[in-house]
Amino acid sequence: KPRANIPYVLVIDGASRDGQTDGDGWVKESIPPNAREATLRLRPEGKPEEVFVLNLGHLDPIDTVEGQQARLRNLGCFSGDIDGTESEDFAAAIRSFQKKHNLEVSGTMNDATKSKLKSEHQS
Repeated sequence: KPRANIPYVLVIDGASRDGQTDGDGWVKESIPPNAREATLRLRPEGKPEEVFVLNLGHLDPIDTVEGQQARLRNLGCFSGDIDGTESEDFAAAIRSFQKKHNLEVSGTMNDATKSKLKSEHQS
């Protein structure tokens, strides 16, 4: 269930940020590409604090569908599950990324797309 409009504290590599989840329960924060540790503390009024330890900097290899999905999601191109499934949503995300970066729009993760994805994601 989304945790909408809840105050939070996000600590990334020791630096603390306060905020509030949006109406859909999302936390939208920029995270440096070299960040390694984060803890998210949701503080709903009148309820116990929820603590989430986040594993930053860990991605499956770019040669796996999960790694490609994760990178596309991190760049805001893919909103589906990171499940290794080559779905139509995944193909649409690839096409969107290819179009945005002036690559041949095929909807498949070819070498040129993979290389650009790696460079744009910085990993």
